[in-house]
Amino acid sequence: MKNLIETATAAGQFTTLLAAVKAAGLTETLSGTSQFTVFAPTDAAFKKLPAGTVDSLLKDVPTLKSILKYHVASGKITAKEIKPSTAPMSRSMAQRSPVRTCWPPMASST
Repeated sequence: MKNLIETATAAGQFTTLLAAVKAAGLTETLSGTSQFTVFAPTDAAFKKLPAGTVDSLLKDVPTLKSILKYHVASGKITAKEIKPSTAPMSRSMAQRSPVRTCWPPMASST
């Protein structure tokens, strides 16, 4: 079974995300055998950001890590387990989000 980094690389549409993971020093963590769920923006999503945003973030490692941790959850989460919501998430809700509290990754029991 491929790890997260291998899977994202093979997909071919996550090169910007992979560059961000590398710049943040998280490649080794996400290449391990632990299970992670990544809410991964594609290259097309990154292109919709204002010009210079990605380059700026790649140079600001603390902010980059902070943003990436909102996109990674420890363990396997399937699409069926995600409940749709019509309500926007407030800043305080985001701070209490279980995705945020899963970083750093918890030890895997498998």
